[in-house]
Amino acid sequence: MYDPDTFVERVIDAVGAAADRPPEQLPPLYESIDTEALATVLGHAHDRPAAQPRIEFPYAGFTVRVTTYTVAVVEEGDDRRDATTVETRRLR
Repeated sequence: MYDPDTFVERVIDAVGAAADRPPEQLPPLYESIDTEALATVLGHAHDRPAAQPRIEFPYAGFTVRVTTYTVAVVEEGDDRRDATTVETRRLR
């Protein structure tokens, strides 16, 4: 079963780990992305295994890449090809 609250917590936890900051010191996730819409998209994809959305958005100085199964926190370099994944978490 897909739990959107768990999804939001895991995104915030992953960014907190990447930033070496407690989650409560991060800005609210909803200031960067509509968390309800994101949870809806991922929830629908969860029910349809062939669907594999990849959503990317800026948050707390990082780029967050979310799929149906994972959240990756990416630190961009001067050139987008220099991006470094600094934290990855499973969503389920």
